[in-house]
Amino acid sequence: MILFIYGLPGSGKGTQSELIKKKYGFIHLSTGDIIRDIINNKRKGWEEPNSYVASGQLVPDNLINDLFFNSLNENGIDKNFIIDGYPRTLNQLDLIAGKLKSLPDLKLMHLYIRCDEEKIIKRITSRRICENCGAIFNIELDKEIQNCKFCGAKLYQRVDDQYSVIKKRIDEYKIKTLPVIERLKEEGSLIEVDGDREVDSIFKDIILLLKGKVR
Repeated sequence: MILFIYGLPGSGKGTQSELIKKKYGFIHLSTGDIIRDIINNKRKGWEEPNSYVASGQLVPDNLINDLFFNSLNENGIDKNFIIDGYPRTLNQLDLIAGKLKSLPDLKLMHLYIRCDEEKIIKRITSRRICENCGAIFNIELDKEIQNCKFCGAKLYQRVDDQYSVIKKRIDEYKIKTLPVIERLKEEGSLIEVDGDREVDSIFKDIILLLKGKVR
């Protein structure tokens, strides 16, 4: 089975992916990790993706797709996989669909963690981290907090938690990946879960969706 998981930046898809991996033993595949592994370990054909990465260019969709399916085959197509962050574009979705036609017996699930954009932005921009112990707090939930409750150290906001950064990431996602979500929805291939809830509640829904589908 291949589980493709989608969601806006900050929707919690990474957290849910980890929970699914731990419960079912899914193999997690990320195109970024695949490319880095091939280049760093100088695996067969590493020169081509390296030429793009080294020059600061994006690796072409057709090459990413080939590397992705090579990795599936190397791990064993009979395994369970979870894919977070791919496909990102309609072109990548079309390339994947073309390859999957030759694997008609493979179970697929496209899962979208649906979240309200403004709630995501508020949650992320309200996050503060202890500079000493790394504890995470939310100034929206605890408006009085100024220092870490555990060690007393100062709290700080990560650069990628700032409004301008998260808004840019969300806008890019909406331009590039939202059309993928809309296409899958039109085809009747998309399953949606409400992501504006507690982590455990979302995970329970996902467990029910996976029941009887995992090898």
